Amino acid sequence: MTRVFLDTNVVLSALLGHGLCNDLFDRLVERHTVVLSEAVLAECERLLEAKFRVPPARRHLFLDALRAEAEIAPIPQAASFPGAVPDPDDRVILAAALAARVPYFVTGDKALLALEAAGPMRIVSPRRMWDVLDRLG
Repeated sequence: MTRVFLDTNVVLSALLGHGLCNDLFDRLVERHTVVLSEAVLAECERLLEAKFRVPPARRHLFLDALRAEAEIAPIPQAASFPGAVPDPDDRVILAAALAARVPYFVTGDKALLALEAAGPMRIVSPRRMWDVLDRLG
């Protein structure tokens, strides 16, 4: 069983769409461990409200379902990623993923994908994660 940290954009694509991110989320929940952080959940809530206009009751259902299905990584004491990442929100999320000691961080963010890795953690696209899971069996 592999622990996989999902970035906000992947979580929202899984919640709101049908396709690769939704299938990947289901596959991870069924056979592996989805890891999220409070920062990811907060960003999801903010975007569900501001960008997608999801009503409060439905937002809370989404967030409760995420909490039920995922391991929630604690916020690290030094909640800042030491590398060169322009978005401060991304720094906090990457710091949480590193602190959670997951082997994979899945994102659709091109700036984060360009990093390729952060210490021992590989930064991969949803498609690449799907391929990794295929190889793992």
